[in-house]
Amino acid sequence: MNRCLWCGSSVTSVISVKDFIQFKIIEHPLCEKCRNNLNRLENHETCKGCSRIYSGQDYCPDCLKWKRHYPSYEGCHYAVFEYNLFARELIEQFKFTGDCETADLFKKEVGAFFRKNMKDTIVIPIPLSAESFSSRGFNQTEVLLESAGVDFVCVLENNYQIGKQSRKNRAERMKSPQPFALSEYHKDIVRGNNIILADDIYTTGRTIYHAIELIRSHEPATVNSFSLFR
Repeated sequence: MNRCLWCGSSVTSVISVKDFIQFKIIEHPLCEKCRNNLNRLENHETCKGCSRIYSGQDYCPDCLKWKRHYPSYEGCHYAVFEYNLFARELIEQFKFTGDCETADLFKKEVGAFFRKNMKDTIVIPIPLSAESFSSRGFNQTEVLLESAGVDFVCVLENNYQIGKQSRKNRAERMKSPQPFALSEYHKDIVRGNNIILADDIYTTGRTIYHAIELIRSHEPATVNSFSLFR
């Protein structure tokens, strides 16, 4: 009997008529209770700009503010799950205790998204600062992509030195300076290509928009972004 990778409860295999005919059993890494705690954004009305749950006009108030700041930007942000309390527990276990096996919980969803939506696109993960990478020892976004079998290229550098984003409040994050740089060697990777920036969580959008601003300055064909949680 399989056990839930999060809570340890038994996991019941799910099988459809088609799968039964093909002798194919679908194994889930999470039990039904834990799966139900993950709120899939595709089941809700969402903002067209950032994928947050939103039932108002096309764009949420946050995206309207970003549009005033970046009026010529026409890309959008994609996400899979709502960043609720359960998601926060998962991501904290992943990022702050070094439990990289947590990435396996989402490899199906992350892999399916990129296979379906991002053909002929270069995936660029958001890099950690040297301080964060030194204390953590890995980039959680890269681990998520690797677990899902998604190819990516690391072309951005994060030169920010003053504190971790996770320790900052919203106002402090919004005032943060541009932390990213792109070397001369990597500019041709961006120019004329479809780019998607990948991160684990989208909160205020400040980090993603810093990266978008830099990438756009090097003339990509398109630039969009993705996170596991929003």
